[in-house]
Amino acid sequence: MTGAAALGSRVRSRSRFSPGTSSTIARSAGRFPGDTTRMHVTYYNVNKPHGELSVFEQFTLHRKRSDGRR
Repeated sequence: MTGAAALGSRVRSRSRFSPGTSSTIARSAGRFPGDTTRMHVTYYNVNKPHGELSVFEQFTLHRKRSDGRR
């Protein structure tokens, strides 16, 4: 699988430290042993008075999987 189909473990949460924020995390584990795992994070502001979301920040974390050849 590639692209959006390969993304798994979508998580949405609210920050207990800042109730006016929310985040989404999408994880892509790669296709083969030793591939790169990526976590795409989007951090939102929750706008008052109706709770609409606006993107505050986006970033991607990545690292090589540990199940590859050494």
